[in-house]
Amino acid sequence: MSLRENIARLVGEGYDQPQGDQSTPLSINYAKINEWMLDRKLLCRDWMSQLRALQAGVAAAGGDPASYATALERAAATGVDAERSLLGGLKGQARVWDRLARAYEARKCHVAEAAQRLARAADYEAPALKRGMARAQQQLADLEKRKAEAHRAGARAEQAYADECKRLDISPTQDATAELRALASRRLPAALQACVAAMVTEEVHASVQCYAEFIAADDSAAAAEHSLPVLVEVLAGTTEAPLLPSIPSTGAQGAAEGDDTAGGAPEAEAVGVDDLDLSALASAGASGAAEDAGPGLISWDIGTEAGGDDAPQDAAGSPRPAGGDGGEVDPGIDWGLEVEGGEAAGAEEGEAVLQDLLTSANVFEGSDPVVQRLGLDGAYRAALADDLHELRAFLTARRGELRAGNVGATLGAATATGEEAAAWLAAVERALGALGSPDLQHLLLLHGRPQYLARQAAALEGKRAAGGKLHSAARKAEARRATTQRSLVADAEALAALVERMRGDKALVEGALGSALRRRVIVSGEVNALLSA
Repeated sequence: MSLRENIARLVGEGYDQPQGDQSTPLSINYAKINEWMLDRKLLCRDWMSQLRALQAGVAAAGGDPASYATALERAAATGVDAERSLLGGLKGQARVWDRLARAYEARKCHVAEAAQRLARAADYEAPALKRGMARAQQQLADLEKRKAEAHRAGARAEQAYADECKRLDISPTQDATAELRALASRRLPAALQACVAAMVTEEVHASVQCYAEFIAADDSAAAAEHSLPVLVEVLAGTTEAPLLPSIPSTGAQGAAEGDDTAGGAPEAEAVGVDDLDLSALASAGASGAAEDAGPGLISWDIGTEAGGDDAPQDAAGSPRPAGGDGGEVDPGIDWGLEVEGGEAAGAEEGEAVLQDLLTSANVFEGSDPVVQRLGLDGAYRAALADDLHELRAFLTARRGELRAGNVGATLGAATATGEEAAAWLAAVERALGALGSPDLQHLLLLHGRPQYLARQAAALEGKRAAGGKLHSAARKAEARRATTQRSLVADAEALAALVERMRGDKALVEGALGSALRRRVIVSGEVNALLSA
């Protein structure tokens, strides 16, 4: 052997080593496998129609899904115990499945089908499942956060409702209207009694005396008219309990009772400075507190007779007949409406209103007359507040004049120091504060205003229901979270099955092409990242 031959043997050129392109793996992108096969004549041009025909044959034979894997599996299953011909060929259904599998392999349609399925799974199916899983995970986090927030908000709402019930001194029950009505009945008499106690003090007595002296010094004839009649009546303890209306049985009886209860107010008498008496001032100023009713009589604006103060009158002031000047009855306007019940329904409604008034009055049963009057007569409360404001304005002016050194300009014969005026003013302001306190006004509105009571009860009901609604929202969020969790698990299982199928398709493509080309083939691209994840 020559030297040249020895060198060629040592290097392995053309003898022991294969060619370089045969030893290097062939890399094919997963999305271009079928194009690569078409370029190298491994697939015929009409491979898509052939593939559809083969898939239709698999479906016609009862295969589902219609694919090469189904045909190969059925051929293997039916070929074990299949009936064979004299020459050893398969017969029956086994022959059909075997022919379909062989047709796939002969035309390389099984490689094209696997490559097509691999590209579709890598480009569409797997990303869609991953996006769905990411969205489900985000929804799980949001729903968990929403559930926790709803539970916390529900607990806060329940605590707020409990605190509100505690502040109002009521029980947290479902009947808020009854609880608020019971609250007003329980606390209103005591609150009014405390308000009266804040007025009946020595300082307020002294300030009223000073005011009366000032009025009498200026004009004794106007002393009775401007002598704070309601406040003096409260201080003297001569307030009469309100006269409640009764439910009349007949119109004549109601008219008779109206004549018995109606009466003129006592005339006001001028009261001198020297013989000033609070009880005398109270009786003298009663007409100023209630112009159209006797002492303690409340005008409930409910008529029990067909004719009354609201009846039409002529120019002379006497009632005018309902029929006009001619005495004939005016038929009125026919609205085309039929009223059922008529006078009986109106009488029942009036009796119901009167019954409500009597029920309200029962709240103050056993209380002082002044407490009953203040609780049932809004006009009386307003007149008392006016007197207190008038007295406060007088004392404010008096204190300013005393500070300026102008003693006799306003007071006249009365004498008072700046400290006394300041103490009187503070006492009057305390009385005004007690009368206009928010708690007292709240109780009065609960007792005397059904609309206000209904609004307060509705607000309490809303606060009570808020906690339940929030906890219900938390339960709904938990139900949605469970549904999303199941969807996430299903998507994860579907993705795992898809990855396993892609791994099988990739192995089929690499094995079939490697056998046909007698070299190693590798499917490259993003599919490898999906399979390795």
